[in-house]
This record gives sequence, structure tokens and C-alpha cells, in this order.
Amino acid sequence: MLNVETFSRCLQTLALPTPLWVAYSGGMDSHVLLHVVSRVREQQPNLELCAIHVNHGLSERAGMWQAHCQQVCQTLAIKYVTKNLAVLPSANTEAAARQARYRVFEACLSVGGSLLTAHHQDDQAETLLLRMLRGAGEKGLAGIPQQRSLGQGRLVRPLLAFSREQLHQYAEQHQLQWIEDESNQRTHFERNYLRQQIFPLLETRWPSVKTTFAQACAQHQENHQLLEKLAADDWRQAIGSKEDTLSIQALHRLNDARQRNLLRFWLDQQGFIAPSRQQLQQLQQTCLYSQPAAMPLVCWADVEVRRFQDNLYAMTALQYHDLKQRLVWQDRKQALQLPAGLGQLSSVVLNVFGINTATLAEVSIGFRQGGERLKLPGRSHSQSLKKLLHAWEVPPWLRDRVPLIYIDGRLIGVAWEPLIKQLTGHSNNTSNYSPIVNSQ
Repeated sequence: MLNVETFSRCLQTLALPTPLWVAYSGGMDSHVLLHVVSRVREQQPNLELCAIHVNHGLSERAGMWQAHCQQVCQTLAIKYVTKNLAVLPSANTEAAARQARYRVFEACLSVGGSLLTAHHQDDQAETLLLRMLRGAGEKGLAGIPQQRSLGQGRLVRPLLAFSREQLHQYAEQHQLQWIEDESNQRTHFERNYLRQQIFPLLETRWPSVKTTFAQACAQHQENHQLLEKLAADDWRQAIGSKEDTLSIQALHRLNDARQRNLLRFWLDQQGFIAPSRQQLQQLQQTCLYSQPAAMPLVCWADVEVRRFQDNLYAMTALQYHDLKQRLVWQDRKQALQLPAGLGQLSSVVLNVFGINTATLAEVSIGFRQGGERLKLPGRSHSQSLKKLLHAWEVPPWLRDRVPLIYIDGRLIGVAWEPLIKQLTGHSNNTSNYSPIVNSQ
């Protein structure tokens, strides 16, 4: 049963960092959450509490909802913040609204604290069934986590142990007045269809189906934690020779299932969208078992996975790049923005190469056309740029994207991040480059 005592014990168990933010839409679920937290605050007067309402502007009644939320917060003496967003209706309106909403929530937690949302046991059951229908793996079947990091704080769902019916009983008992969102009746939304059509039918045969699904999520969460631990152990044994890569040889020492488990973990750690099982199997077949000289590519969404030598690389999909363009760098005190998502080029004053940047004539940036030669410091003759890039182990798909530095049309330098650290001991962020190889 949901009451102040049970909820207060739940908060104590979670040991949340303050202040507490409550995501308040005005619907029944979030109104119950806001009300019960306000009752806890009566027992803990020093508890910092604030409600945040996000107005997506998707309903004609959005202004009325906002006014209602503000009035409720005034009645409960709770600090109230509202954020207005412009989300255009589309085929993925729900997803777009959710992403925009969580960006707002993350900003609220920029200095720490906890954001409470009103997800409950029914939401958990619906999430599990949706993800099963979409073919999710163990991580997806773990459902909605009770808490996770968000920004500098925590995102917490303290009502996951309670059903929608228990929340409704609480709302009726305390005579709460809430908003009914008309979009909740539109069954073309997948979650609404499950809620209105599927679960009522399931409950006629299996009355405790939602509780059972919630228990299944808990089991999947345990399984996922064990798989994460195994993947982390495998990852430590399979780190490639380049940053954020995996060793092909090390992957070969694992069976197929552990390879897939490690690949999912590796991609997730770098923030990439997870591949489907079919895409993961294609990655194994194409990248792990190709000939060393091959340059396989597997891509999905905006993710690309490539192999070079013994290393497996994951990256954001490369943008179109015009090799013939030449950029004139007029103000070298300012960073030069490079095309095709290549980052910025910054000028760093170094005494190593003896070039006075103040007296330089035209400095321009170009890209490899073929046939370029470069004289390195301390060398008596120039060398083919093609051979140098190969010797520096620049991955083939990046060799035509490495910025080349020209003075009055003469090639004098190459900006390649790994060499900055190797030759000068100075390392920039990977999206920023410095000229690090100059001819004399």
C-alpha cells in the first residue's frame, strides 16, 4: 500500500542526494508522487524540494495544464519551475519529446541532486513487453532501472514497486485533482495499445501478470549485471593497441557468445547505439574473420565499425569530405574549424621546429591528393607522405582526412593527433589538432 510511511522508508533506502526535483506533468502518476513527497517534507522541513513541468506545446490544452501545475505547487508550497519546448509532431513525436524533456532534466541536475519520476509497476510491465516484441537483449529486458546517473545527479523512480491501482487509491484517498491527457486514449501509440487492449486481456487469464513481469525485469537486471561484469573482465584482456579499440587476436580467444557480449559492452561504453543481433553477427563475420589486409566496414544508424591491422575501431559515421578544398588560415590566433566533422586546428607555439608564426605568409590547410613529400625535422631528405602515414599507422579511412599544413603553397606539416603526443609530449582533445611535423 502506498502511503507516507512506506514511501518515506523507500527514500531512506535510496539515500538520495538533494535537492529533490519532481518531474510533474499534472497527470495522476506525477501528482501522486509530488503529493507524497510533499508529505515527507512535512516530516523533514529542511528537505529541498522543487517541481519541474515541461510544456511540449503538443496539445491545445498545454497552457491550461501548465497553469494547473503551477496552482497545485502553490497550494503545496513547493517551488515550481516550468520549461517550454518546441516539439514538432512527427512519426517519432513521443521519442523526440522524451529526448527534449530529459535534456531539460539533465540541465536541472547540473549542480547535483535527484530527479524523481513517477514510473510505476505497470510502466515496468509495459516496457518489458514492448522490448520483448522489439527483440531486445538482456539489457533491454532489464526494463526501467530504479535509478541511474543523469547529468551531475541521479534519476530515480521511487514508485516502481507500486501499481497504477495503488497510485489511484492514494489519489482518491487524498482527493487529488489531476489532468487527463487526451493522447492517452490514442491506441496508435504502442504503449497506449498495450495498456488499453493487451494487458486487460492478459489479466483476465493471468491476474498477476504485471507483478510477474516486474519480477522478470528484476531477474533480467541481475543477469545483465553479471554479463556486464564478465564483459568488463574480457575487455581488460582485449584492449587494442590504439585508444578505444579492441584486439582482434584477443577477441578470437573468446567463444561467439562472449564476443557478442564484449562487443555490446565496448560499444555501449563509447556511447554508440546498440546493434541488433543480426548486425552484431555480421560484425563478427565481417570484421573479426576477414583477412588482415582487408578493410571491412559494418554500419548501422550513424555508427561505423572498421578493422585495421589487429585493432577494431568504432566511430561515428564519416561525413562526406571534399579532398580538393583548400582552407586559408588567416587569423592563427583563432582556431580554424575543419570540414566534415574533423574538428578544429589550433596553433601552438613550440620552439622545437624554429618557425616564427608571426612572420608567416599565407598559411593554408589542404588534404592529400597523392604524390606529396615531407621533410621531417632532423632528416636530410624528404619522404613520401603516403609512406609516412603508413609508418605512423594512420588508419586508411583517415589518411585522406589528415589536415596538411602549407605555407605559401609548400607542404610544411601534418596535423595528426597521436603524433602530437609522440613528438612533442603535448596532447590535445581528439577534436582539436596542432601542427606537429614541420620541414626545415
